[in-house]
Amino acid sequence: MPSSAPPPPPAAPRRVEVERKFVPPPDLARRVAALRGRRVLGPPPEETTSVEEITDAYWDVWPGDPGGVALPLTTRDVWLRRRSAAGGRRRWEMKVPLEAGDRSGGETQVFEELEGATAVAAGLSPWLGETRLDDEGDDEDEALAAALTARGLAPLLVVRTVRTSWTLPLDDDDVRLDADVAEVLVPATGPPCRAAVLEIECLVGGEAEVPEARRRIARAAALLGAVPLGAEAGGKVETALRATLPDVAARLVAAGVLAPAAPGKKEG
Repeated sequence: MPSSAPPPPPAAPRRVEVERKFVPPPDLARRVAALRGRRVLGPPPEETTSVEEITDAYWDVWPGDPGGVALPLTTRDVWLRRRSAAGGRRRWEMKVPLEAGDRSGGETQVFEELEGATAVAAGLSPWLGETRLDDEGDDEDEALAAALTARGLAPLLVVRTVRTSWTLPLDDDDVRLDADVAEVLVPATGPPCRAAVLEIECLVGGEAEVPEARRRIARAAALLGAVPLGAEAGGKVETALRATLPDVAARLVAAGVLAPAAPGKKEG
């Protein structure tokens, strides 16, 4: 009898991230400890510390590039980044919004997370068409970088972040706390741009779990006494865009991705 084809590999479980950004309380570590939170240790070679340094390069097509439509990803609230960390670790990641109207400049962000060059390349197809990786090479990260460069994409923004993380037990589960201090590396113009933000997040398996995740985030913030960032303030990436790439920020405001700047305040 002819052999049957092997079954397809099981689909990877969905990773839906629900997060909200807050002003970090000055005594955050003490407050977390009082609630029996635990430090998250970094991966090797930083497994002995809960402080991790990461560098994120956010990619898109530059406005004015004659070879393509400007900002086909970020104007749709799709965030493509290449993350680098200690020890030479690199990974492509992409965040795709799940809920219409729940923009990055909104109160709570809900994204599906894609990780790894293969998953990201497949996930880019609705906006860039089919993105094929070079089958001859064994470095998928570099293959995706080459494929994107050929399509006119390049890093818009590079941000270096020093992150301290905790898990906070809540309702028989944990919420994640990331306290970030970020600095813009690219574009390297004007005065240094830095931002501090506390992100409280939950990872869930689908849209049905989002309302409960929002409730848990709100409860964690109340226990910590954390104040939400204003709609026009945004997190570290939004702060960096408004300060260093005002033309890009203005396009994202026009697209409804970011909230307009506060009255009397201009982008940049």
